[in-house]
Amino acid sequence: MTNEEILEGVIKKAVKNGWKIQIPESKRTWSIPIPFSISHGNGIAGQIVDWDGVLYQLTDYSFIFSHEFAKAFWGEELEPYDVDFNTMEAWKVNLQQMVLEKEPLKYIKKYV
Repeated sequence: MTNEEILEGVIKKAVKNGWKIQIPESKRTWSIPIPFSISHGNGIAGQIVDWDGVLYQLTDYSFIFSHEFAKAFWGEELEPYDVDFNTMEAWKVNLQQMVLEKEPLKYIKKYV
């Protein structure tokens, strides 16, 4: 699975669960509205459409580290996070683990 395919899957899942795409102005360019797609290109660049139907060019994947994205992607159910079976919301557990990963897209790929 390519980085583009991983990003397409995680974005679709998060949007389905209520995430509103919020990409900073500096990381997007305006274009004509088209259906959601991740274009094949260099690295992890792709195209996404926000909730207003406006196409943006995605220049990085830093949005996967936002709390709003993580809540929509993993949910707020409780899950154990240590050997004593203490619990925390799933999005917090997984976000903490993903931040520590050398390749965060490989981590998040497991949940697509």
